[in-house]
Amino acid sequence: MVSFALMAGVLYARNASVLGTPLYERTDEGANSILIEQARRFTLLTGIYSHTHVNHPGPAFLYPRAWTEQLFWAATRWVPTAFNGQLIGVYALSGAFAAFVVVIAYGWTPSARGVLAALAVVFTFAYLHPPAFSSDWLSYSYVPVYLAFVVAVASVAAGRVDRLPGSGRGNHIADPRAGTPVPDRAADSQHRVVRAAAGIRGHGRRSPRPGDLLRQLLLLVGARDHAAGSGTGRGRGPAVGGERNAGHGNHRGDLPRLRTRPATSILFHNTAFDPALPQVVRVLAARSAGKPIVIQLKHGAWSEMAGFLVQAERASVCACVADPHWKFMVSSQFICTPQQVAHGAAYMFTPASQAPPGVLTLARLGAIVVTGPAGRA
Repeated sequence: MVSFALMAGVLYARNASVLGTPLYERTDEGANSILIEQARRFTLLTGIYSHTHVNHPGPAFLYPRAWTEQLFWAATRWVPTAFNGQLIGVYALSGAFAAFVVVIAYGWTPSARGVLAALAVVFTFAYLHPPAFSSDWLSYSYVPVYLAFVVAVASVAAGRVDRLPGSGRGNHIADPRAGTPVPDRAADSQHRVVRAAAGIRGHGRRSPRPGDLLRQLLLLVGARDHAAGSGTGRGRGPAVGGERNAGHGNHRGDLPRLRTRPATSILFHNTAFDPALPQVVRVLAARSAGKPIVIQLKHGAWSEMAGFLVQAERASVCACVADPHWKFMVSSQFICTPQQVAHGAAYMFTPASQAPPGVLTLARLGAIVVTGPAGRA
């Protein structure tokens, strides 16, 4: 609990300026928030989108963000926007997984010195690469989980199999005939299988030592680097439906690269927010006079479309996308029905560089212009 409070407290203090700045998400953050809004209603059963139309890795990372959004924004308005509330969930999860690492280390060296050493390692890692613990990008959110998992695997591989579920330190059971403890051969067999699968050699039956944990960690990290170096590359996936990847964060093939020097940015996507989104929602809602807002768009405008939809939902404005192709990103919730297409107010989201000359621009979102039906007001 202390290690969790320390890590989460440092993250909150380090990012206090971010939590106090109104952030209106677009791009992949907007698409994630569509799912997070569903999680607030406890209807989300899938993870984030991908260009292969497969949601991954599940909703577990999205529900904590939904809960902190509900608590710190919807219920109390302690933060200025819904996305600021989601960031509190990001920091809380990072603190929890950092605490797991410290707890595992404490199991090896149950002393204040061991806890302080583990905290020092975690804080050093967070200092060298802050986005791994504080970025909203989900690919970075997996890093603390992976860190805790690797440390747990190394702990088992180094010999702490006595902490497996269903096994005790002595691995004994009572002899029903004599009432005396005898070795539990099934547990010993289980331990031998785990040790063999983990490749444990060398220290036989002696008690495992902290150096064994460090050695296994180095072996695991070395195996990971070897596998990454001998892979087939980090290229992006194939195009789907004749288009390249829609975004740049949730579904790219390459993973975040961890550097050995301090990073200067707190959030990974410094262009993932647009303060004009709420105002544009109000403008189009007023022009639509109660009709559903039907969005038609060219591919390059998908980033603002995602942000517009989530802001419209929070403002209780009915908005949808006419093209069902975008269901993989915005879910079926925001795909227009035939009735909405027939009776709604249609608007075109177009990159400014592709807008036909002479058309009236109703609104501008970054490099995207919003015009009336078929490019006319």
